[in-house]
Amino acid sequence: MNSLKEAFSRKNMLKNLNFFGELNLGLILTAVGIVYFKNPNHFAFGGTSGLSILLADLFPGSTWAALCGSST
Repeated sequence: MNSLKEAFSRKNMLKNLNFFGELNLGLILTAVGIVYFKNPNHFAFGGTSGLSILLADLFPGSTWAALCGSST
């Protein structure tokens, strides 16, 4: 029972909330970087985002282009 109180203590909750906020800020910055930098300049560095950019260029007007935000 004591460990449950520690898990939901004010200090632990603030620590977890801080981690959650930093994680989401990082994800938002990554998404903004992909949408406004990588996609318009047709940079395909690799991985899933690189594959999606290549597929959007190969199949313009398809679902891939709509999902990737490509305007070509």
